[in-house]
This record gives sequence, C-alpha cells and structure tokens, in this order.
Amino acid sequence: MILLYFGYGAAIWLGLYLIHRDARNRHLLSVGLGLLAYGLGLGATALSPHVRGMAEAGRILFFLPWLSWLALPLLSLSSRREGDTRTDETTGSRWTQPIFVFPAILVLGAAAWAIGAADGFALPGPWVAGAVGWLLLAGGLLVREIRRLGEAWLPDLTRSFDYTVLFTLLFSGQVALAIGLGPGFDARTKPVLLASIAVSIAFQIFWSPIRALWDRIAFAAFPKLREDRSRMRVVETVQTRVDEAAEPEEMDEEELYRCTRRALSHFGDLQRLATNPLTQLELVERRLRERGGSDEVLERAIELKALLAECIARLKPQQDEAFGATEEWRYYNALYYPYIVGIKPYSIRYTADHLDEPSQEALDWFRSQVPERTCYNWQNAGARLVALSLKEKNAA
Repeated sequence: MILLYFGYGAAIWLGLYLIHRDARNRHLLSVGLGLLAYGLGLGATALSPHVRGMAEAGRILFFLPWLSWLALPLLSLSSRREGDTRTDETTGSRWTQPIFVFPAILVLGAAAWAIGAADGFALPGPWVAGAVGWLLLAGGLLVREIRRLGEAWLPDLTRSFDYTVLFTLLFSGQVALAIGLGPGFDARTKPVLLASIAVSIAFQIFWSPIRALWDRIAFAAFPKLREDRSRMRVVETVQTRVDEAAEPEEMDEEELYRCTRRALSHFGDLQRLATNPLTQLELVERRLRERGGSDEVLERAIELKALLAECIARLKPQQDEAFGATEEWRYYNALYYPYIVGIKPYSIRYTADHLDEPSQEALDWFRSQVPERTCYNWQNAGARLVALSLKEKNAA
C-alpha cells in the first residue's frame, strides 16, 4: 500500500512538472497528461476495495499513457509542418535511443503481466513495474527535450523534487498520521489522503504563478514593489534553467542556427530568452562590461535581445525607407515585423489598431501576398543570416 501511494505521488509530480516546465512543448504536454492519467489509475486502484467501479476505471487509466506516447510521432510531424525548429531531427530515430529502450521493455512487460494475470493491475507487480517504466521514459524524454533547447535540466528538477517531498511530508504526512491514529484507511479517509497528496504537489509545482497572483492582490497599491518582486521571481526561475557551462563559440553552424531561431521566436519573452545558450556568448559578456551592466541572467537576455535587433537591422536593404515589398526585403520583413514589432499576420484575433503606418502596410502585405508557409521559410533563411552575423560579430 505504501508503494502505491509513493507511485501515485511520483506520477502526479512528474506529470505536472512536465506540463509546467514547458506547456507549449507538445511532447512534454502529451506525456505529462499520460503520467497524470497513470497516477489517477493508481489512485483508483487504492480505492477499488471500497468503491465499486474503481477497478475498471483504473484499468482504463493505466493504458492512457500508451495513447500519449503513440501521439508523439504525430505531434512531431505536425510541428515540423508548422515550422517548429524543435523537430529538426528525424522522427523515427529519437525513440530508438538507448535511454528509452529499457523503460519501454519494462512498460511492455508490465502490460503483458497485467493482461495475462487474472486480477490484472490489482496485483502490485504490474503497476509497480509500469510506474517505474513510465517514470523512466518520461524522465528520458524530459532530458532529451530540455537539452535540445540548450537549457540545464538537473538543478530545476532536483529543486522541484526536494520541495515536493518536503511539502507532501509536511501536509499529507499529517493527514496520513491522523488517519492512521484515528478511523483508519477506509472508503472515507483514503480519498482525503489522495486529494491531500495531489494538492500538496500541485501547490509546490505552481508555487511561482500562485505567488504572482497573491502579489498582485497584496501589492495592488504598490506597483513598483510588485514589479521588483516579479523580476526577482523571474530571475529565481531562470537561474535554475540556464546552462552556464554552455559554449556557444564551440557550436557548429547548424546548432548555432537552431539556437538563433529559438532566440528569435522568444524575442518577446525575456524569461524564455534568458535560458538560451546564446546569452553565454563572449560578445554578450563583452558588451555588458563596456556599458557597465551587471552579469545577471536577465541583463544577459536584454543584451542578447539588442544584439539580435542589430543583426536584423543589418538585413534592411535600404535604410532610408520604412517598408518595402520587393524580393530583397523579404528576410528583413519576415523577421522584423513578426518578432520586433510583434505583428501576427496569420492570427484571426490579432487587431492592428496600435500599429504605425509602415507596420500596417507590412501586415496587409503579409496577409494578401505572403502565404504562412512561405513566411516560415523566409524566417528560417533569415535566421541563418542572423546566426552568421552573430558569429562574425563574436569573432571580431
């Protein structure tokens, strides 16, 4: 029984962590939801001796993670069609790496065991083996996705795990102790303990946005203080995700291009830009020293943002004109207006009331003359030119 609660808590924790780490990453989102389903299946197994229908619900939930993993190749193909630079590797080769082989065998063995056994997942063996396998698979996926982004994965994961254990022992441990010393574990008390574990974990995972909400309420009359605290939260989050050992000078052209492409797509999101390996460029550090800036993560991101804007400006064919629609303008237009100005030409909900005249002309031009796929291709080609410009500036 203790193993079941540990497995339940671990599945809920890692599932929520994957979702919170990067909700826009479809791979992490899909597998995170699958882990949550598995955790709920373990919870249903704990309640099955007391509540009718929980055993059947548990069997269904145990097999939902299969759907989340089977969806990954489809999500990879979909992201590639949409121009997502995170899917540059071949789809099939990713899932045959050694890091996924043993956990996959473990999960397959657990499923075969459960199907072949008379009591299915009512036995502890199948769900213990399945939980270990799914957790290892999800951990392998997390490491692979985060390393592709050029971020550090271990410090933030360790912090989240340590805090989760502490929060759960403090809050759910008291509930378990009260139940054990009192009425015992039955149909009324087990759901309370399961809910307490889930709430403790969710509270820790989403502590930063919860604290931001509280600050907006508590410091509504102190905007400067609220802004300072928001900045401190961002720095606190980013510091555990920045790979300070990154060496962008040692990157090959393709890796430098991918980092540049991601940096451009995160141009308007300083928190995500701050985790890009390009913030570790010697050029960024040199420019910070020249202007007397501090060497903190957000200052590096601000400097990288200015550097990217300069590289994009170098693509402008005629400096005295605000906008042009000829072929020589295509790379500049494809980078400057969507990323620096922030227009979203292919979004139905996007309104252009705040745009100046050149930006309005660019918006109309994109919508009437440039297909979305063509714009993505121009952005990819333009990003290669920006990466080359960064390399030249850094070597100068």
